[in-house]
Amino acid sequence: MLPDITSLTAGRERSLLMKLLLNNRVMALVTLSQLVRVLGRSVAWIFTPLYLADYYHDTFFQIGALFFLSALVSLPVSVYGGNLIDRVGRRLISVLLPVVSASIFLGLFVTSLLPLPALVVYVLFIAVYPVVDLEGIADNVMLSDVVPPEQRNDAYSITRISANVGFAIGPAIGGFVALYGFGDIYLIPCFTSFAIAVVYAFKMIETRPESTKPSGKMSFPFDDRSFVYFAILISMAWFVAGQWGTTLTLFLSHAYNFTTMQIGILYSVNGIMVIVLQMPLTFALRKFTDLSRISLGALIYGVSFFAFALTSNFAYLLLVTVVLTIAENIMAPSSQTLIARLAPEERRGEYFGAFGAIGGLIIPISPLFGTFALGFLISTPLLFWSIFLCMGIALSIVLRISGRLSGRV
Repeated sequence: MLPDITSLTAGRERSLLMKLLLNNRVMALVTLSQLVRVLGRSVAWIFTPLYLADYYHDTFFQIGALFFLSALVSLPVSVYGGNLIDRVGRRLISVLLPVVSASIFLGLFVTSLLPLPALVVYVLFIAVYPVVDLEGIADNVMLSDVVPPEQRNDAYSITRISANVGFAIGPAIGGFVALYGFGDIYLIPCFTSFAIAVVYAFKMIETRPESTKPSGKMSFPFDDRSFVYFAILISMAWFVAGQWGTTLTLFLSHAYNFTTMQIGILYSVNGIMVIVLQMPLTFALRKFTDLSRISLGALIYGVSFFAFALTSNFAYLLLVTVVLTIAENIMAPSSQTLIARLAPEERRGEYFGAFGAIGGLIIPISPLFGTFALGFLISTPLLFWSIFLCMGIALSIVLRISGRLSGRV
């Protein structure tokens, strides 16, 4: 029997990726940091809405507004930080940022011990948001520096698998810790952030290409209309996906009366399924363009969210979470790969920072809009989640058409 050429090709690609991971220090460190970082901060992201609702009695809309304001503050930080990464190098930024985030998470823990007003929690949470965003930008830029273009989608897939190992562990730990006190959850990202700072300080190398000659001026690629257009489209797709988090957590808690442990398990299943499905999906869709993959992901997201409205049966929702994870696996690495492809070598920090700013202007409206609508439609789940079904379908169509018309992607 003749060997299966497709199987041989896939096997060869897997071998190349393993060599890349094992022999490339930067790739290995970024992959490890994604696991540790997401393990910690996923706890804060998922359970902060419940912390604010249960301990400070904030409304859904107030909580959504806080997440929106946090992301809004990230806009200038993303632009300036992306330029700064090009100017001073990747290593210095990647070492300093985890120290800052560890300090802020420690401050959030302290708020649970002292009779401090909610405003202190708001300020600290808003402060940590742009820091962790910029950490992600630095990691993405370093990967773009050291990974060949033809392997970037696979490389981003590997780092996502690592991140979701952390996401599988983090919410489960957080759900258990939250039973004893919501404030204690912030110790987890505090410790993980500090660990990343130590590892990067001793092991990370500078990756900025020698050809890079920053001008010293802060800039934004407004002149690259194609980039701006696709950055907006990708951000709109993540707007649909943005209900996964704050909005869904509040929906499950208040519409279906799920416990923190049940919610943690759902998010952990999401993390586990990323680990299991990411590479098979990456190989299965490797002949698709980036925009085609993002289009498919937006459609699956819309359908999956609507499925949450059909029943509160926990076993059923676990299956829905698996389907939703497929959408995440398809969209996430493709989004980063597309931006890396569009960015000139000497302006990668600027482009990833600009993408973060554009996304920061659009994506944070998602939980704001979602929590606002949830306040009115929580008793009619079908109507509420059909909004995002329609958005997913519409965006999927626009992305497909744009991909066919564009000669650049």
